[in-house]
Amino acid sequence: MYNILIIDDERLIAEGVKAKLERAGLSEISEIRVACGGEEGLWAAAEFKPHIVITDMRMPDIDGIQVVRRLSAELPRTKFILLSGYGDYAYVREAFKYGVLDYLLKPAGSAELADQIKAAIAAIEVDARQAAMAERSRQSEHLALAARMNALLNDAEGRGAAGSSAGGSADLAAAEAYLSHAHAVVALFQVSEASFSLADLGLVESALDREARAGGWVDRLKVIVFQDSGGQVCAIVNFAEDIGADAPTSLLEAAVAHLRETGAERATAFVSEPGSPAGLRQLYKHARLARSYRILREPCEVLWWQPAMSAGVRENLSPARKDIEELRLAVDTLQLERIALWIDRWLPDSLIGTASLEQIEAVYGLLLTEIRRRLSGHHPLERSESGRALASFHALDDIRRYLKEYAGSAKQSAGEHAEPEETVITFAESYVREHFNRDIQLAEMANRVSMNYSYFSRLFKERTGSTFTAYLIKVRMEEARKLLQDPTLRINEVSDRVGYGNLYHFSRAFKNYFGMSPKEYRRSR
Repeated sequence: MYNILIIDDERLIAEGVKAKLERAGLSEISEIRVACGGEEGLWAAAEFKPHIVITDMRMPDIDGIQVVRRLSAELPRTKFILLSGYGDYAYVREAFKYGVLDYLLKPAGSAELADQIKAAIAAIEVDARQAAMAERSRQSEHLALAARMNALLNDAEGRGAAGSSAGGSADLAAAEAYLSHAHAVVALFQVSEASFSLADLGLVESALDREARAGGWVDRLKVIVFQDSGGQVCAIVNFAEDIGADAPTSLLEAAVAHLRETGAERATAFVSEPGSPAGLRQLYKHARLARSYRILREPCEVLWWQPAMSAGVRENLSPARKDIEELRLAVDTLQLERIALWIDRWLPDSLIGTASLEQIEAVYGLLLTEIRRRLSGHHPLERSESGRALASFHALDDIRRYLKEYAGSAKQSAGEHAEPEETVITFAESYVREHFNRDIQLAEMANRVSMNYSYFSRLFKERTGSTFTAYLIKVRMEEARKLLQDPTLRINEVSDRVGYGNLYHFSRAFKNYFGMSPKEYRRSR
């Protein structure tokens, strides 16, 4: 359906033209508006965005040629028809320079107007088909170029070289030839969480084109935007030596700022160091490394790769055996609060700038592995819950939040698939945690859950990974360690509180578990 705007400095004439068009009964027309004079017509066109404009030639404020000249720049697909008198032929010839489709002599009849409108609609549809063909051609060329660039970039991973064919080599040569300027940077864009998003691709391409034109770099800088093999929006900025590295820096910063201003609040670019097109594979690798390291840097809009990113690593970040045991206890019992505390302790914001990505990955992988171990063979998580890649996170806080949600999903999955035997073990663990200060015997616990002594013993070890006695000691020792941190409590009081009536037995058990006596532990705090 098409909209029409009629502009004339005499409203009665404009309304008359509208009435004639309405009598013509053209089904393709959805709405007709009128404007009195050129100034009002320009304002109405800006709001209405008409497909067809019928305008009087001579108007006192802004004449028809000026109206056409201004609107054809703002509405390039709009078609214009002039209404003129017998003495206006010179003006009409001038108007055709600005894309006027045709003209009508006043007073135009209903049939004449209808024929002109049909001709205008036909011209609009021809333009639309040509534009669609041009867009398909552009997309085809874009896809071919993206394939060539991906062939270059993927070869950085060792995937392209072994399987390259003669045609593949030709693609690589063509891609390299396209990068005619001396220098290049590679940027990976994070716009949304989606992979292979055409919307994200379009937004980045539009933002970069906009800023390249605004900066006046179109002739000295090429930008190729495509999706890499992982679905990430990738841009190669190929620039001439005489504009320097400041141009791509300004371009990328302005593009990301524009993306954020227009709704992509977390848009970020991860950029390689400047290099040459011959080193494109290495530049792509550095851009990917910059993306991976973003969780260990303060939030920023554009993160440039630097070799120093991996410097300044803290020592002894990895959890010790007793910390891993603490995690396993929390996971085995699916105590979300204890799991959350463990996550906050081992992935704090203080790691920013002081830890390596490998260390963060080790802690992240440890927790995911423990949860999968806990549920393996009994309550498997869905595939979608197998764990996100570390590179998909923006910040440490995102990792912490995700891990806590992951643990929550695991507990929900366990609850939905709970078996009678699992319920028995959960009850036994809960009972030990509540009554560890009593002398709890395995036989008593088996009796409480109405199971055979030997069967319960085997089941407990199978499901928890430890014997019932070892589990009781673990719970007691963890509580003892907490109590020893209170200097007002004497060691014999701690011993009583965790179920040891004999101080010697308590001290020996504590040393066996932690490798030091209670006194030594208290002194070390």
